[in-house]
Amino acid sequence: RERRGMRTDVVRVVAAAVVVVAGGAFVRAGATTYLHGRATFRDAAVAALRSAPSLVGAAILSALVILAVVLVGALAVVLVLGVLAGGTVVSEGGPAVFLALVIGVALVVAVVAISVRWSFATPAILVEGLGAAGSLGRSWRLTSGNTWRTFGVILIFGLLVVLFQAIVTQLLTLVTDQAFGPATFESAAAASLLGAVVSLPFAPVVPLAVTVLYFDLRVRREAFDVAPAQSSGAPSAPGGPATPR
Repeated sequence: RERRGMRTDVVRVVAAAVVVVAGGAFVRAGATTYLHGRATFRDAAVAALRSAPSLVGAAILSALVILAVVLVGALAVVLVLGVLAGGTVVSEGGPAVFLALVIGVALVVAVVAISVRWSFATPAILVEGLGAAGSLGRSWRLTSGNTWRTFGVILIFGLLVVLFQAIVTQLLTLVTDQAFGPATFESAAAASLLGAVVSLPFAPVVPLAVTVLYFDLRVRREAFDVAPAQSSGAPSAPGGPATPR
């Protein structure tokens, strides 16, 4: 059982890394199309694989920081309920419960804000050639003052993807139930396989939206001009006009 659990954990880690690198490939393809009007999946995939250490490193760093924030917030809630509530029943309410709720809401807002502030790490890596830590810092500076606007756009695209996938999955479930019978193994397997295939076209939506937002903020904050980037093949220094390498 321990070996099986370890293998499962390894598979999950590898799958997460693959998802991160695949998202990087979509970002690279979107950036190349934005700057040059053309892109190939092969070039985007090769560039993402070359930047895999930075992409995975940025994902790990951000996950560790968010985990630390969550642990600190959870500890604060426990301390508030334990110290201020005393011997009272928590279900009865009171100042301790109210303060714990405030801390919980603040924790959710903090996690969302941090995630959004670091949402441009992948474009910073694949467009500007930054490393893991440098890309997080670059994204943090770039999203300054635009956190909730960025969050709103990403949320809308994310919800649309989830909605369409849910609709398609439900339709496929109905079709497979009619073909193989309801609640059968064949029906569930066919629906899962078809759902995975149909979900592929939706995979690039959020990464491409992030890429467009990244360039939009660069245009707004740094007067980034696409024309020089299109005419130049050399990558620029971080923070200036950039061309994917």
